[in-house]
Amino acid sequence: MGGGASFLYAATFPEKTKKIVMVDLIKPISVQPEKQPKRSAKSIKELLSAEANHSRTPLYYDYETIINRMIKGYNDSLTEESAKILMKRGTKQHKNGQYSFTFDPRIKVANLLSMTVEQQKAFAQNLQCKMLIIKASAGPWYEDKAVYDEMLSIYREKTEVFKFVTLEGSHHIHLNNPELAAPVIFDFLKDT
Repeated sequence: MGGGASFLYAATFPEKTKKIVMVDLIKPISVQPEKQPKRSAKSIKELLSAEANHSRTPLYYDYETIINRMIKGYNDSLTEESAKILMKRGTKQHKNGQYSFTFDPRIKVANLLSMTVEQQKAFAQNLQCKMLIIKASAGPWYEDKAVYDEMLSIYREKTEVFKFVTLEGSHHIHLNNPELAAPVIFDFLKDT
């Protein structure tokens, strides 16, 4: 989600953005215009459900169970070690020794209003910064390759410097394999 936010910020405020790094995301997920009304309705229902569930007493889990739930919740793209790292800010241990999640469930709800590919291309046309995309070899692809190729072409044309690097790993390449991702990011931030 951070990559999508940085893309939108850099395209909205090109004069304030020098560099962006996007990890395992080429662009935010787009929506076809005719599908937006149903997507908005689904999002509203999910938000209402998340708000109702957020106000109730949290569910408690033992340590092993909460680790496994976290790994499964991220579609097995996290290693156990990475899940333990995320637990530091995403869970709370209670006096009874049990754990509960502390994240706001509303962040997992699909966007109420999403952009079309055409809108995203218009944003991409505003980019002026230096841009690095790190794509995980086993990371998800949400849309047709042609859509991504077109966005990559705009990035190459509009950004001051554009780098695209593929690294072996899952969606959480930066967390599971920081020894692979960190040098690429460091070099980009240092050299460009």
